[in-house]
Amino acid sequence: MGGSKGPIPVKKPRLISTLVTSILTIFILVLAHLSPTYALAGEPETPLEETARYLRSNFGIAFKQILLDISDTNTMKTVALLEGDLIPWPFLSFQTPARYFGESRFGWLMEYGLSGFNIDEQSEPFTTDEATDIGTAAKGWFVYAMPTITWDASESFRVGLGLGGGFMSVKGDALIYDPFPTVTRIEYDFTEITYGAYFLTEYVVGNLMIGLHAGGLIAEKAPYDFWIGDTSLIIAYHKLI
Repeated sequence: MGGSKGPIPVKKPRLISTLVTSILTIFILVLAHLSPTYALAGEPETPLEETARYLRSNFGIAFKQILLDISDTNTMKTVALLEGDLIPWPFLSFQTPARYFGESRFGWLMEYGLSGFNIDEQSEPFTTDEATDIGTAAKGWFVYAMPTITWDASESFRVGLGLGGGFMSVKGDALIYDPFPTVTRIEYDFTEITYGAYFLTEYVVGNLMIGLHAGGLIAEKAPYDFWIGDTSLIIAYHKLI
């Protein structure tokens, strides 16, 4: 633990980010609704084109890099950081049939997902110290719905950007550094509405999907805000329904 330096305040303009997320989410949905899309004629030619016809499910395992950032609601300053590296966790998601804009490789879909996390290491916010097991922990789950703009980079490789929200449930404790170096232990147990964004890359071959998802969800639970950052390497069974 520790050096003499305190945590660096991190500004998180919640109202602005909430507004921007909401506007961009509505923009994606409106764009998707108004833009001409096409359904494939004849048999699909590539693994990704098959997703334009069917609901798609992915079930497998995700190796997660998790960060739980707890910040003061009023000052927007980070007061606790909990981390977890390469945590294996079951992964489940569903995607609506992909729809393309005109005859381009750009399109959109809805992704619905469920996942969880279990963290047992904490570090002083924004110091050079690595996270260690100091007796604090957090566990929970989250579900999300993300309208997602996609681009098929090849026959089997897709990238996308999604904006939306869902629900987050978190239970645990943390050492709060506020004001530094004062340390207070807090406990939390809540389920709240969240909003956020994610970036995806997916490679599909046969019934195998290998993907990298990175994103975050924010829940506001006064006097603190809880931000979950999730970077996941996913290996999943890919099934068209």
